[in-house]
Amino acid sequence: MNNNAKSRILFNDNELISYFRVLIKESNIDLSMSDELLMCFIHARKGDVHRAMKLLNNYVRMTKQYPKLAQLCPLRVKHVLDSHFFASPHREQNGCRILLINLRKWDLRICSLEDIFLALVFCFQRLVSELETQTNVVLSRPMFRNCSPPR
Repeated sequence: MNNNAKSRILFNDNELISYFRVLIKESNIDLSMSDELLMCFIHARKGDVHRAMKLLNNYVRMTKQYPKLAQLCPLRVKHVLDSHFFASPHREQNGCRILLINLRKWDLRICSLEDIFLALVFCFQRLVSELETQTNVVLSRPMFRNCSPPR
């Protein structure tokens, strides 16, 4: 039996997570993640734990290269979130989460483009942690008309 077939035989999330944790331990990745976060990787690869492991390795590599993205917290992006550039109050009929990005009133004196990017990454991280969003995706709707940073 090949590894892909083996990983798909597992019957429930707890077994998937347990097997995923074994793979993580065998690969000597030093990290602690909640079961919910590990399920994000597993769901992103439709239950294929070996492909989820490759995704996790890519994630770990990215967090080492860009530590600022890995250490995002609400306080770091609060001033951007308070500016109401992003909204995700609705889901489509099929369950897709909609993220509205409205930068028409962006003021460089309040936040930089880097701050907006970090806040957007923060929002996507939160949205993909929802189980329903993991299976039904996120649609983003940017609104940039008449958007230009002040000089």
